[in-house]
Order: sequence, then structure tokens, then C-alpha cells
Amino acid sequence: MDSEKDGNQNCCHKSDDKFDEIDRVDFPKFDVNVTDAMANSSQVLHFPNRVSKYVLLENQQQIKLRDVETGRIIRCPIATSTRYKYERYISEGWNDYKLEKMLNAGDVLRCTIEDPPTYMNIEVIRR
Repeated sequence: MDSEKDGNQNCCHKSDDKFDEIDRVDFPKFDVNVTDAMANSSQVLHFPNRVSKYVLLENQQQIKLRDVETGRIIRCPIATSTRYKYERYISEGWNDYKLEKMLNAGDVLRCTIEDPPTYMNIEVIRR
């Protein structure tokens, strides 16, 4: 009977509580595959929606990129799309980082956002 009670309890969670059951440890980690367009033109770096929604602060205005290899830090303002409040990205500072690291198509950026989300550590994996 307890298992039935627990089962009913779990199905009645509010939608916000659903994510308490998910391992939130993975939310601040994501990989970005560098495309030819990203490597060779001025592009923005989009945060995955789950990161925008559950990791970044609602009114967060900036994040500091930290290059794992060198420790160099670049401040980047965070922009929010007018279409969707969880479509967030960085452009200013991102292009400086991209040029400095001489990213190539096929490289992978392993991104980890710290808690609190002040820093985003980026490790470049060359392919």
C-alpha cells in the first residue's frame, strides 16, 4: 500500500517539481561542436534551453568565460532573444575568445557552468 501511495504522490508533483527527480548535475555541462560557419564567421554561442532555464539566473546579464587551458577570463554579456525568454546567447567577448583559440570546424567545446553561474569554463578538444 505504501508503494501505491508513493506512486500516487510522484504522479501528482507540480511541473516545477518534476526536475527534482532528474539528476541536475548534468544541466551545467554541455558540449558544442564547432561548425565551419562558427569557425569562419562572426557567430553567437547559444546556451542550450535547459541551461538557460535551470542554470543561468533569470535576470543574469553576463557570464565570464574561463579558458581551461590558460585560465584567461573574458567577460561576456548575455543576450536574450525576443522570441523566447530561454533562448539566450553570448556574442560580445565570444568572438574574441573564438579568434584567440583559433577554433576549427570539428573542434568540440566542453562547457561547464559553475554554481553560482558566474563562470563558464571552456575546454577546447581538438579534432
